[in-house]
Amino acid sequence: MNTKLFVLSASILFLGSSVLAQTTYTWSPPNTGKISGGTNNTIPFWGKSATYQQIHEKETMGSILTMKGMGFRPAGNRTVAGRSWDMRLILSHTNVTAANPSLIFSTNLGSVSTTIVYGSATSWPTFTWKSFTTNGFTPAFTIPFKSPYIYLSGLGNLCWEWRHKNGTSNLGMAMDATFAVNQKGTTLSSTGTGCTATGKTGSATATMISVQTTTSAYQRHLEIRLSNAANNANSMMALSLSNATGAIGWCAPVVTPLILLPMKTDSTGSFLLKENLVRLSGSSAFSVYTQFGFSDTGLPGSLGLSNVAGFRTPAVPGAHGMCRVYRYDRSANGAENALTGTGSTRGFGLSTAWLQ
Repeated sequence: MNTKLFVLSASILFLGSSVLAQTTYTWSPPNTGKISGGTNNTIPFWGKSATYQQIHEKETMGSILTMKGMGFRPAGNRTVAGRSWDMRLILSHTNVTAANPSLIFSTNLGSVSTTIVYGSATSWPTFTWKSFTTNGFTPAFTIPFKSPYIYLSGLGNLCWEWRHKNGTSNLGMAMDATFAVNQKGTTLSSTGTGCTATGKTGSATATMISVQTTTSAYQRHLEIRLSNAANNANSMMALSLSNATGAIGWCAPVVTPLILLPMKTDSTGSFLLKENLVRLSGSSAFSVYTQFGFSDTGLPGSLGLSNVAGFRTPAVPGAHGMCRVYRYDRSANGAENALTGTGSTRGFGLSTAWLQ
Protein backbone atom coordinates (compact mmCIF):
# COMPACT_ATOMS: atom_id res chain seq x y z
CA MET A 1 0.00 0.00 0.00
CA ASN A 2 1.21 3.51 -0.75
CA THR A 3 2.76 4.82 2.49
CA LYS A 4 1.52 8.38 2.01
CA LEU A 5 -2.00 7.17 1.28
CA PHE A 6 -1.91 4.99 4.41
CA VAL A 7 -0.79 7.92 6.58
CA LEU A 8 -3.47 10.17 5.09
CA SER A 9 -6.18 7.56 5.63
CA ALA A 10 -5.06 7.00 9.23
CA SER A 11 -5.08 10.76 9.86
CA ILE A 12 -8.62 11.11 8.50
CA LEU A 13 -9.75 8.19 10.65
CA PHE A 14 -8.12 9.73 13.73
CA LEU A 15 -9.71 13.13 13.11
CA GLY A 16 -13.10 11.54 12.52
CA SER A 17 -12.84 9.60 15.78
CA SER A 18 -11.87 12.81 17.62
CA VAL A 19 -14.89 14.65 16.26
CA LEU A 20 -17.21 11.78 17.23
CA ALA A 21 -15.69 11.69 20.71
CA GLN A 22 -16.16 15.39 21.38
CA THR A 23 -18.29 16.23 24.41
CA THR A 24 -21.04 18.75 23.73
CA TYR A 25 -23.45 20.53 26.05
CA THR A 26 -26.68 22.47 25.67
CA TRP A 27 -27.11 25.14 28.33
CA SER A 28 -30.20 26.47 30.04
CA PRO A 29 -30.61 29.39 29.95
CA PRO A 30 -29.09 29.09 26.45
CA ASN A 31 -26.91 32.20 26.66
CA THR A 32 -25.04 30.94 29.71
CA GLY A 33 -23.06 28.76 27.32
CA LYS A 34 -21.53 32.01 25.99
CA ILE A 35 -21.36 34.28 29.06
CA SER A 36 -21.65 33.89 32.82
CA GLY A 37 -25.12 33.90 34.33
CA GLY A 38 -24.13 36.93 36.38
CA THR A 39 -24.66 35.66 39.93
CA ASN A 40 -24.10 32.53 42.04
CA ASN A 41 -25.94 29.85 44.00
CA THR A 42 -24.57 27.50 46.68
CA ILE A 43 -27.79 25.53 47.27
CA PRO A 44 -28.09 22.50 47.30
CA PHE A 45 -24.39 21.71 47.20
CA TRP A 46 -23.23 22.95 50.59
CA GLY A 47 -25.59 20.95 52.83
CA LYS A 48 -25.19 17.61 54.58
CA SER A 49 -28.57 16.86 52.98
CA ALA A 50 -30.91 18.69 50.66
CA THR A 51 -33.87 18.55 48.30
CA TYR A 52 -33.70 20.99 45.44
CA GLN A 53 -35.82 21.58 42.34
CA GLN A 54 -35.41 23.83 39.37
CA ILE A 55 -38.06 24.60 36.76
CA HIS A 56 -37.02 25.62 33.25
CA GLU A 57 -39.78 26.93 31.02
CA LYS A 58 -39.70 25.53 27.51
CA GLU A 59 -38.37 28.79 26.02
CA THR A 60 -35.14 28.18 27.95
CA MET A 61 -34.74 24.58 26.78
CA GLY A 62 -35.11 24.14 23.03
CA SER A 63 -37.70 22.01 21.24
CA ILE A 64 -36.04 18.56 21.52
CA LEU A 65 -33.11 17.49 23.69
CA THR A 66 -31.64 14.06 24.35
CA MET A 67 -29.86 14.54 27.67
CA LYS A 68 -27.21 12.10 28.88
CA GLY A 69 -26.14 13.99 31.99
CA MET A 70 -26.16 17.39 33.68
CA GLY A 71 -23.31 19.66 34.77
CA PHE A 72 -22.52 22.88 36.60
CA ARG A 73 -19.62 25.30 36.78
CA PRO A 74 -18.31 27.78 39.38
CA ALA A 75 -19.35 31.43 39.31
CA GLY A 76 -16.23 33.09 37.95
CA ASN A 77 -12.62 32.13 38.60
CA ARG A 78 -12.61 30.36 41.96
CA THR A 79 -11.66 27.14 43.70
CA VAL A 80 -14.40 24.83 44.94
CA ALA A 81 -13.52 22.15 47.48
CA GLY A 82 -14.13 18.53 46.47
CA ARG A 83 -16.87 16.53 48.15
CA SER A 84 -19.30 13.66 47.71
CA TRP A 85 -22.94 12.84 48.37
CA ASP A 86 -25.28 9.89 48.19
CA MET A 87 -27.83 11.22 45.75
CA ARG A 88 -30.74 10.76 43.37
CA LEU A 89 -31.84 12.85 40.38
CA ILE A 90 -35.33 12.96 38.85
CA LEU A 91 -36.40 14.72 35.64
CA SER A 92 -39.94 15.36 34.51
CA HIS A 93 -42.04 17.35 32.08
CA THR A 94 -44.38 19.69 33.96
CA ASN A 95 -47.10 22.27 33.41
CA VAL A 96 -45.90 24.28 36.43
CA THR A 97 -44.27 27.55 35.36
CA ALA A 98 -41.40 29.55 36.80
CA ALA A 99 -43.93 32.22 37.74
CA ASN A 100 -46.00 29.91 39.90
CA PRO A 101 -43.92 27.15 41.56
CA SER A 102 -45.33 25.18 44.44
CA LEU A 103 -43.48 24.53 47.70
CA ILE A 104 -44.79 20.95 47.40
CA PHE A 105 -42.07 19.12 45.49
CA SER A 106 -44.38 16.46 43.99
CA THR A 107 -46.61 19.15 42.48
CA ASN A 108 -43.73 20.68 40.54
CA LEU A 109 -42.58 17.33 39.16
CA GLY A 110 -45.95 16.66 37.58
CA SER A 111 -46.79 13.26 36.15
CA VAL A 112 -45.57 13.26 32.53
CA SER A 113 -42.40 11.21 31.86
CA THR A 114 -41.16 11.43 35.45
CA THR A 115 -37.88 9.50 35.40
CA ILE A 116 -35.13 8.77 37.91
CA VAL A 117 -31.99 9.39 35.86
CA TYR A 118 -29.39 8.90 38.62
CA GLY A 119 -29.85 6.35 41.39
CA SER A 120 -33.18 4.70 42.18
CA ALA A 121 -35.95 4.90 44.72
CA THR A 122 -34.07 2.54 47.04
CA SER A 123 -30.42 3.02 46.04
CA TRP A 124 -28.61 6.35 46.10
CA PRO A 125 -25.13 6.01 44.56
CA THR A 126 -22.28 8.17 45.81
CA PHE A 127 -21.21 10.94 43.46
CA THR A 128 -17.73 12.39 44.04
CA TRP A 129 -15.48 14.96 42.43
CA LYS A 130 -12.15 16.53 43.33
CA SER A 131 -11.42 20.17 44.11
CA PHE A 132 -11.32 22.34 41.01
CA THR A 133 -10.44 25.86 39.93
CA THR A 134 -11.97 27.21 36.74
CA ASN A 135 -13.54 30.20 35.07
CA GLY A 136 -14.34 28.52 31.78
CA PHE A 137 -17.67 27.90 30.09
CA THR A 138 -17.62 24.10 30.24
CA PRO A 139 -18.97 22.30 33.32
CA ALA A 140 -16.58 21.71 36.20
CA PHE A 141 -18.31 18.38 36.76
CA THR A 142 -21.00 16.36 34.99
CA ILE A 143 -23.35 13.83 36.59
CA PRO A 144 -24.00 11.04 34.07
CA PHE A 145 -27.54 9.68 33.72
CA LYS A 146 -28.12 5.94 33.90
CA SER A 147 -30.12 6.30 30.67
CA PRO A 148 -30.78 9.30 28.36
CA TYR A 149 -33.74 11.54 29.08
CA ILE A 150 -35.61 12.97 26.09
CA TYR A 151 -37.08 16.44 26.60
CA LEU A 152 -39.90 17.49 24.24
CA SER A 153 -41.17 21.06 24.49
CA GLY A 154 -44.61 19.92 23.33
CA LEU A 155 -45.00 18.11 26.66
CA GLY A 156 -44.40 21.27 28.71
CA ASN A 157 -41.67 22.73 30.86
CA LEU A 158 -38.86 20.81 32.58
CA CYS A 159 -38.45 20.18 36.30
CA TRP A 160 -35.37 18.48 37.73
CA GLU A 161 -35.13 17.33 41.32
CA TRP A 162 -31.87 16.75 43.21
CA ARG A 163 -31.91 14.87 46.53
CA HIS A 164 -28.79 14.04 48.53
CA LYS A 165 -27.62 12.91 51.96
CA ASN A 166 -24.28 12.24 53.67
CA GLY A 167 -22.62 15.30 52.16
CA THR A 168 -18.95 15.34 53.10
CA SER A 169 -18.50 19.13 53.07
CA ASN A 170 -20.59 22.21 53.77
CA LEU A 171 -17.95 24.68 52.63
CA GLY A 172 -19.23 27.42 50.34
CA MET A 173 -19.62 26.31 46.73
CA ALA A 174 -20.64 29.30 44.61
CA MET A 175 -21.85 27.89 41.29
CA ASP A 176 -22.81 29.95 38.26
CA ALA A 177 -26.42 31.09 38.33
CA THR A 178 -28.63 33.65 36.65
CA PHE A 179 -31.13 36.14 38.08
CA ALA A 180 -33.90 37.80 36.07
CA VAL A 181 -34.18 40.80 38.41
CA ASN A 182 -30.82 41.93 37.03
CA GLN A 183 -31.93 41.37 33.42
CA LYS A 184 -34.00 44.43 32.59
CA GLY A 185 -32.37 45.58 29.39
CA THR A 186 -31.60 49.24 28.64
CA THR A 187 -33.53 51.99 26.87
CA LEU A 188 -31.22 53.70 24.37
CA SER A 189 -31.08 57.37 23.38
CA SER A 190 -33.78 58.58 21.02
CA THR A 191 -32.91 59.87 17.54
CA GLY A 192 -34.75 62.77 15.87
CA THR A 193 -38.03 64.50 16.65
CA GLY A 194 -41.34 63.19 15.37
CA CYS A 195 -43.89 65.06 13.29
CA THR A 196 -46.69 66.99 14.95
CA ALA A 197 -49.83 65.21 13.82
CA THR A 198 -52.93 67.09 12.73
CA GLY A 199 -54.83 68.31 15.78
CA LYS A 200 -51.96 67.57 18.18
CA THR A 201 -49.75 70.06 20.03
CA GLY A 202 -46.68 67.85 20.51
CA SER A 203 -44.61 65.50 18.37
CA ALA A 204 -45.44 61.84 17.76
CA THR A 205 -43.25 59.78 20.08
CA ALA A 206 -41.95 56.20 20.01
CA THR A 207 -40.58 54.57 23.17
CA MET A 208 -39.08 51.18 24.01
CA ILE A 209 -38.85 50.26 27.70
CA SER A 210 -38.65 47.22 29.97
CA VAL A 211 -41.67 47.14 32.30
CA GLN A 212 -42.29 44.97 35.34
CA THR A 213 -45.52 42.99 35.10
CA THR A 214 -48.10 43.21 37.85
CA THR A 215 -47.70 39.53 38.82
CA SER A 216 -44.03 39.29 39.75
CA ALA A 217 -41.00 41.41 40.57
CA TYR A 218 -38.86 39.50 38.09
CA GLN A 219 -41.25 39.12 35.16
CA ARG A 220 -40.80 41.88 32.60
CA HIS A 221 -42.17 42.84 29.23
CA LEU A 222 -40.57 44.85 26.47
CA GLU A 223 -43.09 47.57 25.61
CA ILE A 224 -42.95 49.32 22.24
CA ARG A 225 -45.28 52.31 22.31
CA LEU A 226 -46.38 55.05 19.91
CA SER A 227 -48.14 58.08 21.36
CA ASN A 228 -49.48 61.40 20.08
CA ALA A 229 -49.77 60.30 16.47
CA ALA A 230 -52.81 60.87 14.25
CA ASN A 231 -56.00 59.30 15.59
CA ASN A 232 -57.29 56.04 14.05
CA ALA A 233 -54.53 56.17 11.44
CA ASN A 234 -53.26 53.35 9.26
CA SER A 235 -49.64 52.99 10.34
CA MET A 236 -46.45 50.98 10.03
CA MET A 237 -43.93 49.99 12.68
CA ALA A 238 -40.36 49.66 11.41
CA LEU A 239 -37.85 47.51 13.29
CA SER A 240 -34.14 47.79 12.61
CA LEU A 241 -30.82 46.66 14.09
CA SER A 242 -29.26 50.05 13.28
CA ASN A 243 -30.30 53.62 14.02
CA ALA A 244 -28.73 54.93 10.80
CA THR A 245 -31.24 57.34 9.25
CA GLY A 246 -31.87 59.51 6.20
CA ALA A 247 -33.83 62.78 6.03
CA ILE A 248 -37.26 63.12 4.38
CA GLY A 249 -37.38 66.88 4.80
CA TRP A 250 -40.26 67.71 7.12
CA CYS A 251 -39.81 65.84 10.42
CA ALA A 252 -37.80 62.99 11.95
CA PRO A 253 -35.16 61.26 9.82
CA VAL A 254 -36.18 57.80 8.58
CA VAL A 255 -34.58 54.61 9.89
CA THR A 256 -33.70 51.87 7.39
CA PRO A 257 -36.21 49.12 8.20
CA LEU A 258 -35.38 45.45 8.64
CA ILE A 259 -39.04 44.57 9.14
CA LEU A 260 -42.22 46.58 8.50
CA LEU A 261 -45.34 45.63 10.46
CA PRO A 262 -48.77 47.11 9.65
CA MET A 263 -50.85 48.43 12.57
CA LYS A 264 -53.36 51.15 13.39
CA THR A 265 -53.47 53.82 16.06
CA ASP A 266 -56.42 54.06 18.43
CA SER A 267 -58.75 57.01 18.97
CA THR A 268 -56.04 58.86 20.93
CA GLY A 269 -53.29 58.30 18.36
CA SER A 270 -51.60 55.58 20.39
CA PHE A 271 -50.40 52.00 19.85
CA LEU A 272 -48.79 49.48 22.24
CA LEU A 273 -46.99 46.19 21.62
CA LYS A 274 -45.89 43.99 24.57
CA GLU A 275 -43.53 41.01 24.46
CA ASN A 276 -42.38 38.86 27.39
CA LEU A 277 -38.59 39.02 27.75
CA VAL A 278 -38.38 35.24 28.25
CA ARG A 279 -39.12 35.00 24.52
CA LEU A 280 -35.58 36.26 23.93
CA SER A 281 -34.08 33.10 25.42
CA GLY A 282 -31.20 31.92 23.28
CA SER A 283 -30.52 35.31 21.76
CA SER A 284 -27.30 37.14 22.57
CA ALA A 285 -27.75 40.72 23.74
CA PHE A 286 -28.48 43.03 20.81
CA SER A 287 -29.75 46.54 20.11
CA VAL A 288 -33.04 47.03 18.29
CA TYR A 289 -34.59 50.27 17.02
CA THR A 290 -38.13 51.17 16.09
CA GLN A 291 -39.90 54.02 14.31
CA PHE A 292 -43.54 54.53 13.39
CA GLY A 293 -45.00 55.99 10.24
CA PHE A 294 -48.67 57.00 10.11
CA SER A 295 -51.07 58.41 7.56
CA ASP A 296 -51.99 62.08 8.07
CA THR A 297 -53.44 64.16 5.23
CA GLY A 298 -52.47 67.35 7.03
CA LEU A 299 -48.74 66.62 6.64
CA PRO A 300 -46.53 66.74 3.51
CA GLY A 301 -46.89 63.53 1.54
CA SER A 302 -49.77 62.60 3.89
CA LEU A 303 -47.17 60.86 6.03
CA GLY A 304 -46.12 61.42 9.62
CA LEU A 305 -43.20 59.88 11.48
CA SER A 306 -42.17 59.35 15.08
CA ASN A 307 -38.66 59.63 16.45
CA VAL A 308 -36.41 56.54 16.40
CA ALA A 309 -36.46 54.69 19.76
CA GLY A 310 -33.88 52.08 20.79
CA PHE A 311 -33.46 49.26 23.30
CA ARG A 312 -30.57 46.97 24.31
CA THR A 313 -31.82 43.50 25.29
CA PRO A 314 -30.62 41.84 28.54
CA ALA A 315 -27.55 39.63 28.30
CA VAL A 316 -29.07 36.41 29.71
CA PRO A 317 -32.84 36.76 29.34
CA GLY A 318 -33.58 33.09 29.98
CA ALA A 319 -33.73 33.60 33.75
CA HIS A 320 -37.19 35.12 33.28
CA GLY A 321 -38.31 31.52 32.68
CA MET A 322 -36.59 29.79 35.62
CA CYS A 323 -37.12 29.27 39.33
CA ARG A 324 -35.81 27.18 42.22
CA VAL A 325 -37.49 25.49 45.21
CA TYR A 326 -35.31 24.20 48.04
CA ARG A 327 -34.84 22.69 51.46
CA TYR A 328 -31.47 21.86 53.00
CA ASP A 329 -29.67 21.07 56.23
CA ARG A 330 -26.02 22.02 56.47
CA SER A 331 -25.22 19.74 59.41
CA ALA A 332 -27.60 16.75 59.41
CA ASN A 333 -29.43 14.30 57.18
CA GLY A 334 -33.20 14.47 56.81
CA ALA A 335 -33.77 17.21 54.24
CA GLU A 336 -33.32 14.63 51.47
CA ASN A 337 -36.75 13.22 52.36
CA ALA A 338 -38.52 16.59 52.40
CA LEU A 339 -42.04 16.77 50.98
CA THR A 340 -42.14 20.57 50.93
CA GLY A 341 -39.58 23.31 50.42
CA THR A 342 -38.74 26.01 52.92
CA GLY A 343 -38.21 28.61 50.21
CA SER A 344 -38.31 29.40 46.52
CA THR A 345 -36.87 32.04 44.22
CA ARG A 346 -38.63 33.00 41.00
CA GLY A 347 -36.60 34.18 38.08
CA PHE A 348 -33.46 32.57 39.53
CA GLY A 349 -31.60 29.35 38.85
CA LEU A 350 -28.33 27.51 38.36
CA SER A 351 -26.83 27.68 34.88
CA THR A 352 -27.40 24.08 33.85
CA ALA A 353 -25.48 22.17 31.19
CA TRP A 354 -27.14 19.19 29.52
CA LEU A 355 -24.70 16.60 28.22
CA GLN A 356 -25.61 15.62 24.66
